[in-house]
Amino acid sequence: MATRRRPRTKVYDCNFHIGESYYKPVMDSLDRKYSGRPVEAVTPLADRESTPNSRFSRLLGDREGTPTNRASKLMAEFESNGIEAVKPRKPFAADDDDAAIDAEFEATMKRIKAARAARNA
Repeated sequence: MATRRRPRTKVYDCNFHIGESYYKPVMDSLDRKYSGRPVEAVTPLADRESTPNSRFSRLLGDREGTPTNRASKLMAEFESNGIEAVKPRKPFAADDDDAAIDAEFEATMKRIKAARAARNA
């Protein structure tokens, strides 16, 4: 008995086509190398249309502006409704994150070295 499969999602299709366009030139060159098949002519327009960047730009083209512009429009709407404005957050500090990652790495390395020394002793 055949089971009914769910339809593909848009994300799956998009990833499938991106992966296909990424690996297609390699697979074509291998096919030509081992089968002696002649090179197929690719027009520049067809090549440009198949690139992932053009697909994403077409998908995102209908969006209005940058995320900052969209957020500022929402914030203006909230402020006009009488709701308190959101307090500004602390700016992102990459140095704090880097220091935390470095400290975690050093602690992990010390634990590994101690376990290795205990095993060898």
